[in-house]
Amino acid sequence: MKNSKFLVIFSRGGNALIQFLVVLFYGAHFSAPEFGQLSILMIIIGLSYGVIDFGTANTVITRRVNRFVCGKLQLLNFTIGIFIGLILLLFSFIQVGFFDFGESFFDALKYALPMFAIYSCTIVPYARLHKALRLKELAHVDFLPVFSLLITVPTFLQLGFGLSTLMISIGIQVSLRFLVLRYFYGSIIRFRLDQKLPLSTLFRQYSNNLAVYSTSKLDQVMVATFLSAGSLGIYSFLKQILNYPISLLIAIYTQITFPYFSRYKNSIGKIRWLLFKSSTILFSTIFIYFIFILALPEKIMMELVPMWGFRTELAILIMVLSFVRIATEVLSAMAIALGFVGRQLYINLTFLFLTFICGLVIPHLGLNYYLIALIASAIIISIFIYITTFNRINNGKNRSLHSL
Repeated sequence: MKNSKFLVIFSRGGNALIQFLVVLFYGAHFSAPEFGQLSILMIIIGLSYGVIDFGTANTVITRRVNRFVCGKLQLLNFTIGIFIGLILLLFSFIQVGFFDFGESFFDALKYALPMFAIYSCTIVPYARLHKALRLKELAHVDFLPVFSLLITVPTFLQLGFGLSTLMISIGIQVSLRFLVLRYFYGSIIRFRLDQKLPLSTLFRQYSNNLAVYSTSKLDQVMVATFLSAGSLGIYSFLKQILNYPISLLIAIYTQITFPYFSRYKNSIGKIRWLLFKSSTILFSTIFIYFIFILALPEKIMMELVPMWGFRTELAILIMVLSFVRIATEVLSAMAIALGFVGRQLYINLTFLFLTFICGLVIPHLGLNYYLIALIASAIIISIFIYITTFNRINNGKNRSLHSL
């Protein structure tokens, strides 16, 4: 089991490194406006993945779902995937003029249909492997397809595929994911029609996932809406380079600390000490990474990747926002582990709303003040989570004492 966990951590770390290198490849070949269009394509893919999943993965993992219901869920995923792919294919022909993007952006959308169809068939098998804790198999399924990006992305960029490189390379990645799952899981496509689905559970799971994803991406949409594709390209490049390791570390942090917070849920002192110790390690690691980024020779890096610029005021503000958002994630993970699960959706929706409201200042005050407003909002939400969580723990202890 220890070796399996090591493989999972290794695969996630390898994936983060690969994604980091892939972003550098794109940054070296694309101008700022092209990278802005690439960022919107990434957001479209992420949102589409979430809709196609529709809470299936979390439902399979957290509930008792027999293989017949899994077959109906897989059919649901496949139907949604085909539907979204057809919509994007239609957009690629009529070229709806949003964000003033060029023809190459819409050409890239033509590849979405087969990619989504294949991806939809992998959701249930992957979730069932996860639920069965077949960690070695999961590590292979996670790492091998992503590794292909190191080959496909540079190759298609050199061949001049432009923005379509993203869609083609992810299509190959998803196909490899299907094949690796087929090897470990057996027969993958098991559609069923004669089963009732837990629609309320699916919708709850989907709503929470959508709120989390939208919270992390809405700022880029606001920048594209009120500024330009070039501004979005620079902002998105800086943010992606800074945040790739963070998402990995947060996932590892949550996996490690969850059982300990749950175990000490009746001891405020131990909870605070664990929160302090674990978050200090996490923040120190991220701080070292940011120092490493800043220490890289600016001129050399900008010759390789013209958008580099990590010593600008914009980059520093993104770093500060990343630190504050880490605090929010850490405190949210603690609250969930202590049993306060219901509030997480409301917190995510609140931050999503504040991200939108703050975005309205962009045309008047600029991007930097927008980031300052987001930083202030994240600080307030973090303080709120901390105070309310420990107040509820105290109230619970007081009720227990009175009952005695």
